[in-house]
Amino acid sequence: MVGGYLGLRRGTLAGSRIGRALYDELLDGLASQGYVNAFAGIALPNEARVALHELCGYEYAGVFPSVGFKFGAWHDVGGGIDD
Repeated sequence: MVGGYLGLRRGTLAGSRIGRALYDELLDGLASQGYVNAFAGIALPNEARVALHELCGYEYAGVFPSVGFKFGAWHDVGGGIDD
């Protein structure tokens, strides 16, 4: 299993396409090692992060209600798969 976290501070690199470039490298690297699926979890709501994952080929796989704790509050976490 390979785990990673792509944490870009809000507003610092918005629109720079660095997130897409990082995901392209990650997914290409995983594919070259024989991995066939990649999974993502996104604290919701976060339209920009959802859009990034959709651009990278992820498909909606469901929502886990109130399982992510961030900034002092519980959040739903959306799941996605790139196969």
